[in-house]
Amino acid sequence: MLVFEQILGKEKDAYFSLQDLLTDEKTRENILILSLKAEDRSRTRYRFQSDDGQDLCLRLARGTVLDDGDLLQANTGEYLIIKARAEDVLTITSPDYLQLIKAAYHLGNRHTPCEITPIYLRIGFDPILAKMLAELGLEITQETVAFYPQKGAYQHP
Repeated sequence: MLVFEQILGKEKDAYFSLQDLLTDEKTRENILILSLKAEDRSRTRYRFQSDDGQDLCLRLARGTVLDDGDLLQANTGEYLIIKARAEDVLTITSPDYLQLIKAAYHLGNRHTPCEITPIYLRIGFDPILAKMLAELGLEITQETVAFYPQKGAYQHP
């Protein structure tokens, strides 16, 4: 089983170019993709299967949250690229910013992982929260997209 303990960087970093890796045929054969939902991107010690079915294990520092495009390397040389997998979510919008702020307050009170942007909030699919938010007058849209919840204040960057 492949074990990944080190994050080399982001796929988009200026210091790292995925294109450089792809030019070497041997390296290209050693690149795996692991598509994970938001909750799984915060698992630091866990066994997964890559998108092509290869068994692998993550052993990362506690508190690490993987991002879309993170590049990891196994001790045996293989590379792993993390991709954010689409999942069922609720996207919350309102023409009234104060309503969005109130919604963020209520979701925070429930310790609900939440993606926060200037124009919408996004949470994992939850019909009970959808009903509560709709009763507050917010517009709720169920979607299947990649979910990027806000990291906690004490989580690693």
